[in-house]
Amino acid sequence: MRISQQALEGIWDLHLVGFIHRDIKPQNFAIGIGDKNDLIYVLDLGHHDQKFVSWEQ
Repeated sequence: MRISQQALEGIWDLHLVGFIHRDIKPQNFAIGIGDKNDLIYVLDLGHHDQKFVSWEQ
């Protein structure tokens, strides 16, 4: 459960700064190693759009 929550939070954080990741799939996430093995990383931002959206609507 924690893995999926971190993945969704990472995508949400990208959206908050205006990036829309257009290629979300398991291969575009990585798990940290060593003392960072509890972190999930979002990878491959090559397929993204940058939008300026107001979240206050």
